[in-house]
Amino acid sequence: MVPSLWVNLTVSPMWSIGEDPDYYIAVVEDITERKLIEEALLKSHEELAKAYDELKSAQSAFYIRRKWLPLGSLRPESRMK
Repeated sequence: MVPSLWVNLTVSPMWSIGEDPDYYIAVVEDITERKLIEEALLKSHEELAKAYDELKSAQSAFYIRRKWLPLGSLRPESRMK
């Protein structure tokens, strides 16, 4: 597999007032590392969401069998009322 290269390209025309552009300035920024970090963060978020869903399912099973309280019902703000 060929490694990906991510870039941010900015192109600006340069001209004198009232004339067509004489030339262009291009700036290329390598943003590969940022994109790899974004992908890792997304994967981590998906794994966390899956684990949370599995935890909720397991807790629901206990709740049904043991009459325990559902996830989130014992948050500090709900106990203070």
